[in-house]
Amino acid sequence: MDTMKITPFRYDADNISYVVSHGKSAAVVDGGAVDAILAHLSRNQLSLKYVINTHAHPDHTKGNQRLLSTTQGQWIEREKLIADGGLFMDGELLEAIPTPGHTM
Repeated sequence: MDTMKITPFRYDADNISYVVSHGKSAAVVDGGAVDAILAHLSRNQLSLKYVINTHAHPDHTKGNQRLLSTTQGQWIEREKLIADGGLFMDGELLEAIPTPGHTM
């Protein structure tokens, strides 16, 4: 049985991207570390399904276009993700829990 894995990637001075994977599917959260993310996806034979942002600040969204244009991933709006309670990857729920912070 596969478990959900979370792999962090630091970028810029103070940001972290995450690849959340289960089976051969992956979601990227705040994908600013594009080169490292694409290498990780390739190395682990993962298919990017979703691109998600914690909020809309440019340092969190700057990798979106490149990730979306070079993969089959789709962007999921944060509000929809929260309203739906999360999303499923290969049958496992990736739960979305709102945690208001510096964007409030």
